[in-house]
Amino acid sequence: MRRHLRASPLTVFVAGVLAGALITFLALWHGQPSATLTGGEGETMSESIVTEETFVLPIANLEAETATEESHIYTTADAEMLARLLYGEARGVASETERAAVVWCVLNRVDSDEFPDTISGVVLQAYQFGGYSSTAPIDSALLALAEDVLARWETEKKTGEDAGRVLPKEYTYFSGDGSRNHFRDAYIGGTKWDWSLPTPYTS
Repeated sequence: MRRHLRASPLTVFVAGVLAGALITFLALWHGQPSATLTGGEGETMSESIVTEETFVLPIANLEAETATEESHIYTTADAEMLARLLYGEARGVASETERAAVVWCVLNRVDSDEFPDTISGVVLQAYQFGGYSSTAPIDSALLALAEDVLARWETEKKTGEDAGRVLPKEYTYFSGDGSRNHFRDAYIGGTKWDWSLPTPYTS
């Protein structure tokens, strides 16, 4: 007489769990499964199940977010440095034309082969502009004058035409007596500038 064995409910449950785990393992081993989502109006779209190895960050549209800015041959830092130089070298000078000439003197050096080719390099060159201090205040009127001369210098370089310079290119030295600045085309001797160019300034 045969005896029939009947599986207990616990055995059936455990077998079902193991079978489900085996099926899931085989599915993952053979390829990435995908879930199907239902969109609006009966459309379906596939959502890939992404593993750690295939995760990719979305790429931002940087071109749309980048604002274009007009390029200059000088920077805000250049203008502020020149304003500080004017504060130390020319704030007591009554003539705005003579104050502007200090900036032109610096720019003449930048354009010369005998001096550094940057504004900061010229201003910070040893034993040249003793009136400059990095801690000097930035006077708004002196900053506006420095920016005006820089804009004229840039226009001149881009167009090749005079834009209101008040000091010829060869004048790269000056000295002051407290009330006037005197510009020369040589370190020793040379010709002193006679202010014969027309000025765009009122004084």
